[in-house]
Amino acid sequence: AILSSTRRGMAARARAMVGRVLAATGGVAAWAEEKKEAQHLRSRDFSLVEHTHGKTRVRVMKARPGSPATMNEYKVQTTLWAPKTYAKVFTAGDNADLVATDTQKNQVYVVAKRTPAETPEDFGIAL
Repeated sequence: AILSSTRRGMAARARAMVGRVLAATGGVAAWAEEKKEAQHLRSRDFSLVEHTHGKTRVRVMKARPGSPATMNEYKVQTTLWAPKTYAKVFTAGDNADLVATDTQKNQVYVVAKRTPAETPEDFGIAL
């Protein structure tokens, strides 16, 4: 009996809160109009804007032994753009062809390990 009276009290408070919100926002008619507008926007086609994604800063340090030893530090930014892929991502929810940003970062590390580049320009070409 105590549990059911607690539930009734919670339900009454919830109804009162909904009533206050509807009164503050213009009532049921305004709410219904907003819902109708939202449904209209969901059914409308919008053009996709140019979209890119990537990593803003991937830090790479290369040390080369020798006399004297040399160290180079690079801050690399990766950016990918693929309009057909993004169309599938945003309209169908299909991420299968999208290259994840961590994969981009890992690719920078692989190239840094494999390339003998000694200048930032050579490293950029190797990427």
